[in-house]
Amino acid sequence: MRNVLANLASCLALSAFLFAAPAVYGQSSRAESARSYGERGHDWVSKGEWERAISDYSLALSFEPSAPNYYNRALARYYKGDFAPALADLDRALTLDPRLVKAWIQRGLTRIQTGDVVAAIRDFSEALTLEPKNALAWQNRGCARRIVGDLDVALDDYTQALKHDALNAAAWHNRGEVRQQLGDLDGALKDYNRALKLDPQFANAWNSRASLRLQTDDLAAAGADASQAILLNASLAEAWLNRGLAYWQQGRRVEAERDFTRGLALNPALKQQLELALKKYRDRERG
Repeated sequence: MRNVLANLASCLALSAFLFAAPAVYGQSSRAESARSYGERGHDWVSKGEWERAISDYSLALSFEPSAPNYYNRALARYYKGDFAPALADLDRALTLDPRLVKAWIQRGLTRIQTGDVVAAIRDFSEALTLEPKNALAWQNRGCARRIVGDLDVALDDYTQALKHDALNAAAWHNRGEVRQQLGDLDGALKDYNRALKLDPQFANAWNSRASLRLQTDDLAAAGADASQAILLNASLAEAWLNRGLAYWQQGRRVEAERDFTRGLALNPALKQQLELALKKYRDRERG
């Protein structure tokens, strides 16, 4: 009951904003003004005020059209959902500084949002050429490769991400999902367990483990995992459906139908996947 594109936020790892270096005595008034507006832009970011942040980053750019300032405005535009202007800012940032690794990664993320996944893979690869130990780039390239269906190389990328950042719960979870898709259920379970040990509040990992346990007919554990996912994130439609499937196979049809109704109300696009899963269970019951 999982779809990478439908759950993109849990797959991709976002970049961070760039903060200006400390002020230097004798710095020009234009540089000081750019720094001041940039810092105020960061303050707006911390409050989720994307439009105001963009305005201040634009003022910073009017005083200092630097790669970091274009990158910061691009990232604010990305969070606001303005992907085309964000992409234009990242192009400018990389023209000014082709070695700005964060900009390569962020342009890859932005390209995924615009549907240009192949170009995104190239951007993540460029980031890795510049910085081979960058776990964020490995993780995001793994996500992009997974989107286009290259699961074996996506698995390799996630493994590299974990080599460089073994405390990354999202990377453990993502590798677990790929292992599950490839049929390595034992490996997937180990990765989900590791993700949840690192982050017990990780609703998507609870839901993914529920899906795996459904696949292995561990119905009570599947229901418990899905319930924990719902407790942490009641808007996670797939968790409601997974718990419903566990209930259905246990003969708890009223509870199952209630969960199906709730899950489909949250995401009607999952109806076909649910119907296929129920058909499989009904066919199995008929023997």
